[in-house]
Amino acid sequence: MDVADKFVVVERERLGADIHYFRFRDDMLLISPNQTHCQTVFNAYLKKLTELKPAFHKPEETKYYSKAHWKNKSKASYCWSGQRWFGCVPWVQFVGYQMRDDGLVRPRKEAVAKQCIKLVETANTLKFGLIVASQRKTGHGYR
Repeated sequence: MDVADKFVVVERERLGADIHYFRFRDDMLLISPNQTHCQTVFNAYLKKLTELKPAFHKPEETKYYSKAHWKNKSKASYCWSGQRWFGCVPWVQFVGYQMRDDGLVRPRKEAVAKQCIKLVETANTLKFGLIVASQRKTGHGYR
């Protein structure tokens, strides 16, 4: 992915584009006030991924914002400007969080559910460990 990251930087500089590029593991976000520049860099990124051959989801276009937008694992470029017209979406999603065009930030429902499961698993592991420790012959537990 480092090769793709560097390719995005080169393409951004070639265009002299005002583009912000964020990537964490397999989650990537490009933001730009210029739709053409954003689409050009995104296309270059996809081309580089195709060459590198990692598994990735084909970006799906959002023509009209609805719940269907969230079913797409990977999204094609779209307008995120606070406008409510064709192709505009009020939310952007990155690393388990969603941010609305007015600045409201919320965790994704799936991220919250996943975190709750991890907390229950951790509590159960701790509980089991405490029970085992308390049943040892010495009868002493240290905190």
